[in-house]
Amino acid sequence: MAILAFAILSLLFRITSSAEVSITDSPQYQSQRPCARDCFYLGAFKGPDRIALYIDCDPSPIENNCFCRSDLQGSVDNYLTSCVNSACGKKTLDITNAVSIYDAYCTGLGYTREEESAPVTTASLDSGTYVFWRFSGHLRVFYRITVTPTLAYSDDSALSISV
Repeated sequence: MAILAFAILSLLFRITSSAEVSITDSPQYQSQRPCARDCFYLGAFKGPDRIALYIDCDPSPIENNCFCRSDLQGSVDNYLTSCVNSACGKKTLDITNAVSIYDAYCTGLGYTREEESAPVTTASLDSGTYVFWRFSGHLRVFYRITVTPTLAYSDDSALSISV
């Protein structure tokens, strides 16, 4: 009896994990501005084919087990952040919504994100306003900062840079 129960559960898991992606059917997806929806959907195939092609999933049909792979979720979030930022005129709300829709869809299906280590980056910033994010547990926290770099030197020729 236990073997039969295990076989049924295994079959159900395979059916669920290989089901076709339905994120574009959700009211949350539909409520996005067209500029953000265009980052999901190219129109060549059914569903979020632009994302599928970006992460090298078969676009016909797009299956959840590839679309929500734990090691690809960070790449999709980065792609959506960049795409929506560019397409929607750097509107933080559009970026946050698009990333949240993808993350909630995959999490709702039981896919977990692979823990990412914080990247070490060195950047040269021009004056302006920047939007960036980091993970806090399973939440993505967005920050907006305004940068005005200044250079100063002292009498002993020491150079200091402040932001």
